[in-house]
Amino acid sequence: MHAHRFLNHVIGALAALMLTAGMSVADGGKPAELQRALEDIRRAEQTVQARAVQAVALRSHLRQEGEGLKAEIRDEQRRNGAQPYPGAVQIPRVDYNLRLLQRLNGYLEQIDARLAEFQAVSAGFERHRERIRDELRMLRTLKDADISDLMRQLAAALEEAAARCAAPLVTLPAVQRSTESIRADIAQGR
Repeated sequence: MHAHRFLNHVIGALAALMLTAGMSVADGGKPAELQRALEDIRRAEQTVQARAVQAVALRSHLRQEGEGLKAEIRDEQRRNGAQPYPGAVQIPRVDYNLRLLQRLNGYLEQIDARLAEFQAVSAGFERHRERIRDELRMLRTLKDADISDLMRQLAAALEEAAARCAAPLVTLPAVQRSTESIRADIAQGR
């Protein structure tokens, strides 16, 4: 829902940017337009940061769940005696927990990738912010400087940020580690 509101806000901001881009040529409002763009970046960046905080919290929760599953596997193995992998997966609880860990590991990999995306979006916002500041300095010297290319790039960056924030943090992992390698890690204390 939060991502949906953000998306609506970004679409509204883009429409406003496009409208003011046409009006700014006539009314000389380029500095105001660039200030609004800075504010749009600030709001979009807040949403990206909030989404990153959600991802970190989810990652932490999944890691805790994973540690609990590993502890259950170790307990079952102690109860049933240390067995090679084929025998261990014959124990229903061990097999089930290994499959859960397999899926959980895929989710953790996805969350790490999403966090990297959010960092890249934030870095892109910083580059746009620097460019806007440069354009503001240019406008003080050259009143007729063209900012339309910058505004198009910013609109694309805001659209991309909205799409990334609207996407789910995790989906069903396509590639998963084998339960045998997960069990080997657990046996080695990892």
